[in-house]
Amino acid sequence: FTITQQQVKAQILPDRQTTIWGYNGMTPGPTIYVDQHRKAVVRQICALPDRHPELGYNVWTSTHLHGSCSLPEYDGYASDITTPGAFKDYQYPNIQDARTLWYHDHGVHITANNAYMGLAAQYIMHSDAERALPIPHGQYDLPMILKDAMFQENGDLVIDDNNENGIYGDVILVNGVPWPRMDVEPRKYRFRVLNASVSRSYDLSLDTGEPLTVIGTDGGLMPAPQPCAH
Repeated sequence: FTITQQQVKAQILPDRQTTIWGYNGMTPGPTIYVDQHRKAVVRQICALPDRHPELGYNVWTSTHLHGSCSLPEYDGYASDITTPGAFKDYQYPNIQDARTLWYHDHGVHITANNAYMGLAAQYIMHSDAERALPIPHGQYDLPMILKDAMFQENGDLVIDDNNENGIYGDVILVNGVPWPRMDVEPRKYRFRVLNASVSRSYDLSLDTGEPLTVIGTDGGLMPAPQPCAH
């Protein structure tokens, strides 16, 4: 896989554009699908500007695959930085059970701001055992990436870490769309929910009052389904 970290203007709000940093110019970035026991190499190319467009800091990135048993040199530890114009090939063994992982920026000192700019995406590992289970598959197995953001009048992001006490937004995005609506069929769905917010947590529920059931985490499928307390 080849992923390019880019600064682009994205259509998030309906009437203006937002400067974001995206994997392949998208936020969230592309979902990577892999099979258990098949190794993968992801080339991460840093094509971001040398300096942040608003905050002015020198830019570097480090890509961490959250939940992967990667070797240390491919873990994306904070000080293993890639600067604009350079790239790094990350090797992933994919030997774990089927699970929902995610990749995000982890650059030392600037992780929160880099991630808030949009550098987050899912990495889904399938296995034969998972595919054989009577759970939703294919179009009914959906990544759902939650994130909060705040916008300036011109459409760009408000970046304020509240004196390093957290970054919060007043608009909730799901897969990069503010307050979205999804038409569904009267059947079960699997939502692979990722909280990609820098600081905010969520209490999820269905407005119909019907139950949510947890069948897996970033550590893999659970031994048995568990009801989601609300």
